[in-house]
Amino acid sequence: MFGRETPCADFLAWQEGHTAAEGMEQLGLSRTTYFRRLRAMRAKVEEAERVNRERDRSPEWEGGTRAVVRLGDVW
Repeated sequence: MFGRETPCADFLAWQEGHTAAEGMEQLGLSRTTYFRRLRAMRAKVEEAERVNRERDRSPEWEGGTRAVVRLGDVW
């Protein structure tokens, strides 16, 4: 269901409606690794959102691509 190219924000949204056990199964991770990666995903998504907010305020970035963190970026 989820691959390296899946945006982390999509996984985090999915994860909110599912258990940690389901998330661990989907990603094939042990409990400790799952929660470590979950923290990393949240931090990277927050950073990408901050960058995108800054870009939105800048006329030079108008129409430019937005920063997206993918699962492969966290591995």
